[in-house]
Amino acid sequence: DDAITTQTSFARNDKRRAFNLAEEGATHVGTCDNVRKSAFTLAEVLITLAIIGVVAAMTIPTLISSYQKQVTETRLKQTYAILQNTISLAVVDNGEVAGWGLSKYAVDYADEEGNPIEGVSRYDIIQEVFEQYFLPYMKKVKNAEFTSLENYGWKSYKLLSGERSLHPGLTGRYYIVQLMNGTTIMVAMNGSATTFSSIIFFVDINGTAGPNISGIDGFAFNLELKNGGFGAFADSYPSEEIKNAYCTNTLGLSMPSIGCASLIKRNGWKIPEDYPYSF
Repeated sequence: DDAITTQTSFARNDKRRAFNLAEEGATHVGTCDNVRKSAFTLAEVLITLAIIGVVAAMTIPTLISSYQKQVTETRLKQTYAILQNTISLAVVDNGEVAGWGLSKYAVDYADEEGNPIEGVSRYDIIQEVFEQYFLPYMKKVKNAEFTSLENYGWKSYKLLSGERSLHPGLTGRYYIVQLMNGTTIMVAMNGSATTFSSIIFFVDINGTAGPNISGIDGFAFNLELKNGGFGAFADSYPSEEIKNAYCTNTLGLSMPSIGCASLIKRNGWKIPEDYPYSF
C-alpha cells in the first residue's frame, strides 16, 4: 500500500510540474495540436504565390526596360569613343582628314557630267578607304568584312515609323566591323556622284540580333571630310528640328531615324524622356 501511495504521489507531482512548466512559458512544452496550427494551408500558399506573380508582372518589364536603356546608352557612348580615338590616331599618321583627298574617289566613279557610272556604287570604294585610314587604328575588332548587310546576316532594317530603311540599306556594300561586345559598325561614303562630303558610321549595338530598327538598336555617326569634324549624324541641327525630321516615328520622311544618336549624345548619353520610342 505504501508503494502504491508513493507512485500515485509521484504521478501527481509530475503532472503538476508539467502543468507549471507550461504555465511558466517553457518553450519545449508543446502538443501536436500546436504544430498543426503553425503550418501554412494550401489556400495561403496559393494566395502568396499569386501576390508574388502580380508583383513580378509589374516590376520585371520595368527592370528589363531599364536594362535595355542602359545597354543602349553604354554601348553607344563606347562606340563613339572608339571611333573618335580611331580618327585621332589616323590623323597622327596621315595628317588632317581634309588632306586625305577622299573626295577624289567620287570623281573616278562618275562621268564628265557628274552622273554615276552604271554598275559602280560609291559604296564600292569604302574598302580601300577604310582599310587604309581606319582599320589599322581600331582595337578589339572581332570580325571585319566588306559585304552587304544581307550577306552578313541581317534580314531586315526598319525606321521608327515601321517603314523599310534605306540608311543603311540591306543590299548596299559596307565595310562591316564587329567589336568584342557585339556592336557592329557599318561604314559607307556619303555624298553626290562627284563629291563625297562625309563618311557615315552606322552602328548596331547588338549586331544582327533584333529588332534592327534605326533609333532603337541602330544609330549613325558622321565624319566630315572638309574639316574633319566627327559627331553623331545631325549634330549640326537644332534639337527641335531633329525631333521633327531626323528622330521621329512620323511616316513618309526620308531619314526620320538617322539623327537619334545626336539627341542621346546631347542629353549626356542618356535617352531623353521625350524620346520617340519607349524602351
